[in-house]
Amino acid sequence: MIHTEKKIFFTDLDDTLLTDDKQITEGNRHALDRILEEGHQVVFCTGRVLHSAATAVKKLDYYRPGCFLSCYNGGQIFQIDGEQSLYIKTLPRDLVEMCVRTAADEDIHIQAYASYDAGIVLARKPSPYLDTYCRVQALEKRIVPDIMEAIDRDPPKLLAIEPDTEKMDHFRARLQAAAGDRMDLFMSSASYLEMVPPGVNKGNAVRYLCEYLGIPIENCIAAGDAENDISMLVAAGVGAAVANAEERVRASADYITQRDHNHDAVEEILDKFI
Repeated sequence: MIHTEKKIFFTDLDDTLLTDDKQITEGNRHALDRILEEGHQVVFCTGRVLHSAATAVKKLDYYRPGCFLSCYNGGQIFQIDGEQSLYIKTLPRDLVEMCVRTAADEDIHIQAYASYDAGIVLARKPSPYLDTYCRVQALEKRIVPDIMEAIDRDPPKLLAIEPDTEKMDHFRARLQAAAGDRMDLFMSSASYLEMVPPGVNKGNAVRYLCEYLGIPIENCIAAGDAENDISMLVAAGVGAAVANAEERVRASADYITQRDHNHDAVEEILDKFI
């Protein structure tokens, strides 16, 4: 059934819906509450693992009917009402091993996840990047001598963290050359490189969920700020970049907000388009 009267809002979390201190403004909260009360849908889209995304959304008080989670950059879609995964896609073990080996060779921090929803981050040695990541995303860290032995199933993604742009670019090029079209790579922030199965991105998650719910794609509004949000903004009927978005994200958007993520950017989008 096609629900032409319904709209669906896909929003990135960090630096889009959430402020620098990972809070939601009163304006953004009021706007989200309004569209949910009107019967529209909200999808929280993030590179975060399910455990971290669910924890964040529970803290915001949006773990409720009408809301969905798109985790791992679209690698998993989770319906909050009924607490069920609609799908999950994973990286094959040989690619995971190649990425881990290359990261060790390049002295790049890389991390995997013990299971889809346990909230445990695996790394081969301590790192301040790991400490910050786990603190911000409310995850448990576990240092293991061999990441491959510690992984209990094929992971939906791997994450490398490296603030040195030249070093990261070299690492990314090596991975791409080795993996070819068997793996997609993109930056989710200035220092975060995501490694995901081919075709996994926020844009394809938009297309899947609109079809699943019977909501026309033109009734979809999406908001984001970083490279991993571009596919989502392009797929949506209206793609909105927040004022603090990267330039290439702004260039892909249909609308750019006057306000940034610290000053009710999502409220501006929702008041204009829903």
